[in-house]
Amino acid sequence: MSILAAVVMPVSAASALDRMGVSDLTHLSLEDLMNLRVEVTSAAKKAQALGDVAAAVSVLTGDDIRRSGATTIPDALRLIPGLQVARIDSGRYAITARGFNGRFANKLLVLIDGRSVYTPLFSGVFWELQDTMLEDIDRIEVIRGPGATLWGANAVNGVINIITKPAAATQGMLVAGAVGDQERAAGAVRFGDAFANGDGHYRVYAKHTRREQGLTSSGEDASDDFDRSRAGFRADWKTDADNAFSAQGGITTGRLGETATLFQPDAPFARSVEERDKLLNADLLGRWTRTLSATSEISLQAYYNRESIDWPQVEATNDTVDIEFQHRMAPFDRHDLIWGAGYRLNSDDISSNFSLSVEPGRRTEHVFSAFVQDEITLIPDTLHFTVGSKFEHNGYSGTEIQPSARLLWTPAADHTFWTAVSRAVRTPSRAEDDIRFVQAIQPGPAGLAVTVEPTGQRSFDSENLTAFEAGYRAHLASNLSLDIAGFYNIYDKLRSLEPQPVAFSSAPAPRFNMPLLAGNGLSARTWGTEAAAEWQPLDGWRMRGSYTFLRMETRADSGSVDTFSAALDDGSSPQHQFNLQSSADLGGDVEMDVIVRHTTGLPALQIDGYTTLDARIGWRATDGLELSLVGQNLVGGSRLEYRPEFLSTAPTRVGRSVYAKATVQF
Repeated sequence: MSILAAVVMPVSAASALDRMGVSDLTHLSLEDLMNLRVEVTSAAKKAQALGDVAAAVSVLTGDDIRRSGATTIPDALRLIPGLQVARIDSGRYAITARGFNGRFANKLLVLIDGRSVYTPLFSGVFWELQDTMLEDIDRIEVIRGPGATLWGANAVNGVINIITKPAAATQGMLVAGAVGDQERAAGAVRFGDAFANGDGHYRVYAKHTRREQGLTSSGEDASDDFDRSRAGFRADWKTDADNAFSAQGGITTGRLGETATLFQPDAPFARSVEERDKLLNADLLGRWTRTLSATSEISLQAYYNRESIDWPQVEATNDTVDIEFQHRMAPFDRHDLIWGAGYRLNSDDISSNFSLSVEPGRRTEHVFSAFVQDEITLIPDTLHFTVGSKFEHNGYSGTEIQPSARLLWTPAADHTFWTAVSRAVRTPSRAEDDIRFVQAIQPGPAGLAVTVEPTGQRSFDSENLTAFEAGYRAHLASNLSLDIAGFYNIYDKLRSLEPQPVAFSSAPAPRFNMPLLAGNGLSARTWGTEAAAEWQPLDGWRMRGSYTFLRMETRADSGSVDTFSAALDDGSSPQHQFNLQSSADLGGDVEMDVIVRHTTGLPALQIDGYTTLDARIGWRATDGLELSLVGQNLVGGSRLEYRPEFLSTAPTRVGRSVYAKATVQF
């Protein structure tokens, strides 16, 4: 299926595929795909045809992931136009949409089955903690652009919703194993069955992966090998025709090596350490959905999540409890209204040291929210207007209002235009309020040290975005489709690091401090376009391509002198990205997939641009047995893709790798 997201080339609903007896989208023509009713849920918190979405939405199906050869969720996301994905080392990634990338990127909301994996520690995502069986992913829906009206604060530049298959679609036994040079070893097992009373289904699974260490920029072993394990379950059932329930959960543990720099107040002031970070993520989610009528439905969702990290610089644990209610109804003719309310509790416990400290060490925050959105049919099948807003109250910045308005015009069945204006905010986190960390330390006069210390402050305000977007989708021929989206974003009150007067500190040892206080001293303008196309020249052969252009201009506002952060923001995301993918069925149940990717460099981080190629050949040897051989980064040599801008963690080179995989289902 196409990365062409929200448009013309989407994924079909499972029910439609079941009626057609189709299990693999790659064997359908584009015209066949267009005749299926394709649904996504992330754009409007309801099942909605992709062609009816007034937003830039991309869909990556489970079959797309399988044929790409990706072994992690971040690597699969490289196929989505508009996303910037850069690997820092064997397990850490910098991922964002439409700019402002970084290890601690904070303007992209990520969900797994509707459960937010955003961390309030820095308003971002620990990608090394996020895992599930790739074979269980039904699709990944990506909103490129603000999604704050429905999803709330921090859905600023985009929303990624990873949606797993219902338990009924994963029945029987599946065993998968892979071995390679970099992807050293991976194994997964899953079992699914029906409940004894026949009212539902369940699955249980376990997986383990090991990635070999990479090389440093100088070509030495990086000691960043990565082990990660996960075990989990999902159950779906109905008590009657109107009431559906779902429960799922799991636990992820891992060890990730890194070479980090730790600072100390006396000579030698800094030392390099090789550590194995300890990672833990545990989650439990329940959902109830009740159908009231053909046009009315209510749902209640609750989840608990614990994430724990043990790094050389910091140890932190965060617990989240989230409850959300929503109601969809049609109160008037031509109106489709959805509203809801929610509550979230975040409680953390952070241990401090000289390199990084957080005061207070424990903090509990409460977030209350409500939203409403109305889709109004102005002209049936032709013109729709959607308006709504999110209302949210948090302990950092108080009450936030995040409205949006969207217009969808379909003058002909094969042509759709849309436009939108939205407001979104990125609320403060512990990283802006309570943190102090040492960015650099040098010997000073009379043997005293001079430290550079970014420091948070309680008066830090929310970062604001006003976004203007427009898009066009077209099914130009029975075998050709196109999706284009453009945007212009205005950011205010962006985080800056403002130099403060030099101060003297006597504890824990005498030193001069050069504080950099977190402020809202930057603003920015970004604009760009994302284009994706799909062409099927022959039955069994599909070509997909995408191009992303991004331009950023960040400046220090009046009274601010933080030109360093402005330059870093402008140079943290590539200006041009290009992706071309060929998927061919060669006959004899043999598949051949080739992906060419090009990314321009990151001048602020001294990262060169690169072009690389991934290739996969797969063979369905028998019913239930698939064998594949995958080569990744086969051209262009090894490369650095990102340098962490905060915390002194050594990046490692991404190099060529080959692995073989076998999957058995019975």
